[in-house]
Amino acid sequence: MNSLNSSTDFHAYPESVKNYLVLEVESGQEDPVKKKLETDRRHIQARIYEIEKELKEVEKNRSIQRAKRIKAGVPIVAIVGYTNVGKSTIVNELIKLSADYSKDKEVFVKDMLFATLGTHLRKATLPNGNEYLITDTIGFVSRLPHALVKAFKSTLEEIQFADLLLHVADASDPNYNLLTKTTENVLQELNVFEKPILLVNNKMDLVDTFENAPGDNYINISARNTNDIHRLLNRISEYLLQNHREATLFFPYEHASIVSDLHQKYSEIITEYENDGIKVQLYISKEDEMRYRLFLLS
Repeated sequence: MNSLNSSTDFHAYPESVKNYLVLEVESGQEDPVKKKLETDRRHIQARIYEIEKELKEVEKNRSIQRAKRIKAGVPIVAIVGYTNVGKSTIVNELIKLSADYSKDKEVFVKDMLFATLGTHLRKATLPNGNEYLITDTIGFVSRLPHALVKAFKSTLEEIQFADLLLHVADASDPNYNLLTKTTENVLQELNVFEKPILLVNNKMDLVDTFENAPGDNYINISARNTNDIHRLLNRISEYLLQNHREATLFFPYEHASIVSDLHQKYSEIITEYENDGIKVQLYISKEDEMRYRLFLLS
């Protein structure tokens, strides 16, 4: 009985279960409470190992994916925030507005810890028809086991390559202020706090009153409301198109493949075929303006 009483969880059991456990101990069997605690500990360690293994696989493929994205030059929007605030739901609702949407492009959504272990990259479309990429990062959590901290921060480093961060917060959470501030601290640690950040207060349908922070770098939505998702998409478009300007370029015919690439990337583009080359007018990103600066006319 001494070993049983010293087990921290023993007194939490119902009386009938206690009597059964006492009988087992008195009969000389192994302390079942200690045995259960040891089994639980092993299950937790096994889960940590599985998570670490999956994160290593994510990290291995990340550099290849990043190189492809940089080469394509398509703007990237990264969603960050605590776990279970609706990040994956927002990704799915945004890609539903794309012309080539299909159900299999949606990301996994479930109200559980670590439902998203890596970054899910999806192609989406702005109101003007231009494409952008949206990525759903792993959800932040409190009191993360020390063994996983480094791996999770490594995964979050992907947001350093984003053009816009959507900081999604649960407006109905009683710890809203604390969780929002904690997320901002992590972004500062990752040296991305100077990037354009739009605070997305989600689940507004679950609150009666809400006090917004000063400024206009926020939007209040319910991810299940189609009109709200359209408003969010318009805000995303405003941020991304800040880095675009109207330009005219001229490509000799030996560089006609570049024009083809531009047609793939930009929906609003005017093309004129002349004797010695192709003139192109479009709203071009700063990155592409620098990339094709030798072909700029204005």
